[in-house]
Amino acid sequence: MKKIEEGVADIKEFLEKERDTGIQGNLLYLKQVYEALKNGDLSEYDINSFNSQLESIERQCQQAVLHYQIDMENCFKKLEEFEIGAWIGKGLKKQGEEFRKVLNSFFHYSKYLLLVFQERLVTIYLKTFLPVGKSILRVRINDLKESLRFLERTRKIEEFIEQSLDRIEEFWALFTSEKTENQIKRSLRQDVRRNLRELEEMRERLYESLANFEERLNQLEAEKQVNLVVFMDQDHKQIKEVRMIPAGGSA
Repeated sequence: MKKIEEGVADIKEFLEKERDTGIQGNLLYLKQVYEALKNGDLSEYDINSFNSQLESIERQCQQAVLHYQIDMENCFKKLEEFEIGAWIGKGLKKQGEEFRKVLNSFFHYSKYLLLVFQERLVTIYLKTFLPVGKSILRVRINDLKESLRFLERTRKIEEFIEQSLDRIEEFWALFTSEKTENQIKRSLRQDVRRNLRELEEMRERLYESLANFEERLNQLEAEKQVNLVVFMDQDHKQIKEVRMIPAGGSA
């Protein structure tokens, strides 16, 4: 349960930093579910309601992932369209600011993508404390891991960004020595380094959470299954007794 709290805290910390309330509702609900599960006093209605709402949140996460992936690809196309060698005729300062604007959009979408991945993981993790089939949880986590392969794509885009910055610095060194424009160049590099560092930290936390979840799911799958054994009377007309027998155990 501590891992759930840490996952929710990661989401809350990011939202507070970004001052964006777009998914605050889901976050508050996940915290409520967490508190209810921690207390352990759930009615059948509570369990059914939580299952239904968690399903809804997970679908929203899947839709958001597709949305942010498209936004990130669009940003990458815009970055590729910047002809750094032609900046001298368009104004280095103006082109640098436009480049920064697209970069900021890319980093914004990247962070929200990781946030949504974390939110979906917390949602699936909460389901392990509800009467949900473990096989479906395995399917969901495998689907999430497949979605995470897109992060390999984002790393390549980040490499492209760093290479572009190297070209910008080389180009500006040839054509300008103005203090203001050099300050813009340094500021751009600092912003990129800070964002790349934050993205890497978010990825590390996400993969750590994923590893913790898989460890729990493996434990649940390794637990002995329980068979429902029904004992009938001699005439096999009426149920005499019903017992829960561990798999492999004797009646």
